[in-house]
Amino acid sequence: MNLEFGKATPPTLRIGPSLAVVSALLARLFALDPMFFSTSNRSLLLLPILLASTMPVPLRLAAHPSVDEQLSQLDQVETQRRCDGAAELKRGDLHRSRQDWAHARAAYDKAAACDPQLDEVDFARGLLELESGNTPDALPYFNRYLGKHPDSPQALLSRGRARAKLERSVDAIADFDRAIELLRDPQPDHYIERARAEVGAGRNRDAVIGLDRGIARLGPVPALQRLAIDIEVADQRFDVALQRVDAAVAGGVNREAWMVRRGDILEAAGRPSEARQAFGVALATIASRPEQQRQAAALQELEEHSREALKRLAEKLPPAR
Repeated sequence: MNLEFGKATPPTLRIGPSLAVVSALLARLFALDPMFFSTSNRSLLLLPILLASTMPVPLRLAAHPSVDEQLSQLDQVETQRRCDGAAELKRGDLHRSRQDWAHARAAYDKAAACDPQLDEVDFARGLLELESGNTPDALPYFNRYLGKHPDSPQALLSRGRARAKLERSVDAIADFDRAIELLRDPQPDHYIERARAEVGAGRNRDAVIGLDRGIARLGPVPALQRLAIDIEVADQRFDVALQRVDAAVAGGVNREAWMVRRGDILEAAGRPSEARQAFGVALATIASRPEQQRQAAALQELEEHSREALKRLAEKLPPAR
């Protein structure tokens, strides 16, 4: 029985007895008298095609099986083969996906017993310990797997996360760097994790440099821009942060959010008059949107934030003329 876990396998189209009999009969008639299939009898050649067209067509299911359905499939495999390491590894992954740590651990143990050469069990065990909060126990599994598969980006990312949680920031950065180098399509989160590890190591400048590399590779991703700005503000590099905000506003995406952020930075920099002006521009820009767009929750939050900031600043400044 061929089971592909996570996929719905369509039923195989089988030729029924009637189609087989008709095909054989027509072949025999042709062998006995090729002239039988004259113009008047030529339509008989279409019989197999007509019969086939009445048969059921393979049905492909659009939805993936649920976790319970996949576990049921694995139970069928276990019935046929008492010790299948790959099936037990899959079973463990399914239990881990719903945080059933005990059953996942038992399945991984059985997978290792069934197939001691199945290296992926070490990686899966590492993920289990990391996700269940037993971070120190995850590292030996990741180390063992990476000892055999040093160029696995997913394993490097996972070990980097474990090391970052254990405040081994420099080691985590090395893992993130290598994973990003190996990945064909790194994601913004990978650069963000790396930057946070740099901050954890007290290397804010290197964190920003890494984020800029991500922006250069992936484009002006707002999440990368926001974190770079936050680090600049934390370092009190307000003018540099404002330059980054201005570049984001010029990009034309989420302009109102960047305008509000500009006001926040100016207020943090102790420049209340400029901050009041920035929040005023943000409110005017929001007000210029069509009514339906202004009802969006995100814009309403920005508007409320700006109005509260203006009230706060009004206590520090004379009324605007």
